[in-house]
Amino acid sequence: MSTIFNGVAPPNGANFNGMTGNNFVVNHTGNSTGGWFYRTAASAIAQATMGLYRDNGQVLLASQNQAGLTAGAWNFIPWAVPVALTPGEMYVISAYNHDGQIAFTPGALNNVEIFNSPFTVPNQSGRVVGSGALTFPTGFFADAYGVDTEFVLAE
Repeated sequence: MSTIFNGVAPPNGANFNGMTGNNFVVNHTGNSTGGWFYRTAASAIAQATMGLYRDNGQVLLASQNQAGLTAGAWNFIPWAVPVALTPGEMYVISAYNHDGQIAFTPGALNNVEIFNSPFTVPNQSGRVVGSGALTFPTGFFADAYGVDTEFVLAE
C-alpha cells in the first residue's frame, strides 16, 4: 500500500467552500482503494466527500461520502470498489469538506515535482474550484492540499 504524502500532515488550514485536490500519475499497474482526507483541528463538521477523476475528460471514477472523521488527522475513505489505475495516466484525487475547512501546504508544488514511487505529482498541480461536492476541480495552484489516494500495486 502506498500514498502520495505518506501521512505527513499539512501545516495550514483555511476557510474555502469548494473542492480541493491534487493531480498525480502512477508509474505502476495497480488499484486505488480509497482516498485520504486530512480534517483540520478547526473543522466543526466531521464529514467529507471524496472523488477520484481521470484528468483527461474529467471522468469521475469513484466517489464516497463519509461522516465521523477524526479532527487533526488523516482519515481513510474507501471506495465501494477498487479502481484500476493506468500507468502514465493523469488522475485527480479531490475532497469537499462540508464545513469549508481545508488543509494545505502553501507553495509545496511551486516549480517542484514530487517523486514518491509509485507516484509522480506534477508542479503547480494543486487544484481548487469554488463549487460544491463532486465538482471537478479545475483551477491550478502551487499548494498541496490535504487529499491523498491509497494505491495497491498489482501482483
